[in-house]
Amino acid sequence: MEDRSRNGDDAVHEKVRAKDRYEKNQHHHHLRLDYGNDKAFLIRSSSNKFGRSHGDSLARRFLVWRSLIYTCIFFCSLFVANQFIDLFHPDAERLLIQAHHNQQFLPVSNAVEYHQRYPPTSNAAENHQESLPISNAAQHHQKSLPISKPAQHYPKPVPVSNAADERFVGEAKSLLVQDFVTLPENVLLFLKTCDGCSLLQKNDYECVYGGGKGRTYRTSVISVDIKAQDLQIVRCQHPPRPKFAQGLSLTINLKELGMLVPSKVQYSNKFRWRMLTYEAVAEENSVLLFVKGLNLRRGKISSTDNLLCVFGSDLDSLQYVRDLRRWERRVSKTKVIMASQEVIRCEKPKDFELQKSQGMKVSVWEFRRGLLPSVARLNDKTINTTEKNSRPMHKVCACTMLWNQAAFLREWIMYHGYLGIQKWFLYDNNSDDNIDEVVDSLGFFNVSKHIWPWIKSQEAGFSHCALRARQECEWVAFMDVDEFLNPIGYIQNGTRPIDFSETGPSVMQRLIDNATSADKRVYRTGEIRIDCHSFGPSGLKKHPAEGVIAGYTCRLNRTERHKSIVRTSALNPSLLNLVHHFHLKRGYRSRSLRKRFAVFNHYKYQVWDTFKAKFFRRVATYVTDWQENENEGSNDRAPGLGTEPIEPPDWSERFCEVSDTLLRNFTIKTLTDPTTLLLPWQ
Repeated sequence: MEDRSRNGDDAVHEKVRAKDRYEKNQHHHHLRLDYGNDKAFLIRSSSNKFGRSHGDSLARRFLVWRSLIYTCIFFCSLFVANQFIDLFHPDAERLLIQAHHNQQFLPVSNAVEYHQRYPPTSNAAENHQESLPISNAAQHHQKSLPISKPAQHYPKPVPVSNAADERFVGEAKSLLVQDFVTLPENVLLFLKTCDGCSLLQKNDYECVYGGGKGRTYRTSVISVDIKAQDLQIVRCQHPPRPKFAQGLSLTINLKELGMLVPSKVQYSNKFRWRMLTYEAVAEENSVLLFVKGLNLRRGKISSTDNLLCVFGSDLDSLQYVRDLRRWERRVSKTKVIMASQEVIRCEKPKDFELQKSQGMKVSVWEFRRGLLPSVARLNDKTINTTEKNSRPMHKVCACTMLWNQAAFLREWIMYHGYLGIQKWFLYDNNSDDNIDEVVDSLGFFNVSKHIWPWIKSQEAGFSHCALRARQECEWVAFMDVDEFLNPIGYIQNGTRPIDFSETGPSVMQRLIDNATSADKRVYRTGEIRIDCHSFGPSGLKKHPAEGVIAGYTCRLNRTERHKSIVRTSALNPSLLNLVHHFHLKRGYRSRSLRKRFAVFNHYKYQVWDTFKAKFFRRVATYVTDWQENENEGSNDRAPGLGTEPIEPPDWSERFCEVSDTLLRNFTIKTLTDPTTLLLPWQ
């Protein structure tokens, strides 16, 4: 009996379990979601171990269609947002003109064309609500929108009334925007002009992104500079929304004529500064290229195995192309002779004269990156160091790179001119102060200003300057505008001035002659290194009116770094330098001058208003900007300062260990005007 009852219970339980399994199987035919770890996972039905259930298939189809619908909604939202920005953003606002009867409007380009054909009358200018006729094509394509403010009128083209105006219009027609480079702070436009064309001022230009029927951005011009006889650099502000300006034509508007300059470029990120061939110089047997982005080792001559030089007229279409075999008919390739830092020396192509006469571009091909973008061109206006200079060589010249330091330029040039420097090469690194006015005021001195817009490229700029100076100068001093030579050995306690006569040697010449007097046949002195003393604020709160020499008289005890005076004929073909000194040819050596003969007074730590500009830009390639948390213990930084331009409470008293008035006393005794009692630069 017990066995039967047990069997009966088992049967009942088996039926219950079978029913539970059936209901469970039916339940698992539906989609279940597990939201563990914030994600949804599909669980397959346990009733179908070898395939998907019908519920899973429907659920997956549903998810796919839902994703497609969301994607369509997203792109439609972007389209509507672009149209909204295009119509109502203040910097991209269209010029809307009310129609005569049916309230229709024209975009910017049609408005300009209308005003050029039908200049507005005086009554229309006074009454902005007066309606203007538009073409049937414009009526067909444009929508009716209410005017929110009076219509704007573009300036009418200036009538040509005399020969000067005709000449100006002729020059304007020869303009062409042929290249551009996007820098972090601004955009550089390379404007090709005619030989002898007049240089317009920045207020005569306007930068235009777009200019057609679509989106248009207009920005002001920061500066206009002459790069060569037929090339100007126009520095523009970035568009207010760079992402929305991608692909737009980039050109210049001549305000006086109301004319857009023809352009070959479109705004994009391809010509960013981080990777670019930016300068080219032709020598007798080679061509030197200045290239950003190869990241070659500092202070070392690098391998040339993976590099080639490429010459051609259509290099823009071959950017980043790694396989150039398909394009051998369109380009000329030559070997790289030498590579160091940002300087690449190439062999000349066989058709070099033809390439130069046609203004061909030149760039560098690298195995991993392909053909780099380039704005470097070879033409008759390129610096050619093969030309012989018929004039006598200057004994000593000076080269410097500066940014917004025009306030110190007069003192620096006048003082060193008194010591015997005969020519100055100024490399202007995008200054926006009154440097042109200061240079013009120094007409008595032989000052050559060269535009060098390439940021963080001081080493390359000094290499470029050495090439230019080699044709005119025997020796070149490479120093900054806040560094002044203190010829201690030639100043007798600051009481008696140096005896300068028109026929006698200058201080600079005597210093060089004494440093090279011990030269032997085995080697010659190719570089004279002079230590630097760093001066502090000397208790001052504002910039001294009498200048830095007479104002700052307290310094650190120890010397920091050195500066060099280099013999141009001793330069290594690589032009390798570390800002403070150069690599020399075989047979030449560098010589360090003892401090009892001369030092450089480096007015490094000036009053805070002047000193804080160092936080915003450092010109050397391998020197970290002070706003970055790198190399905080370097001599290129100020001890005790962080990465923010915040003035310490005791700044005016810092960096004062030794009182040094030797150069101050000498300068006041020697250069003070006896009538006005002022120094020449005051």
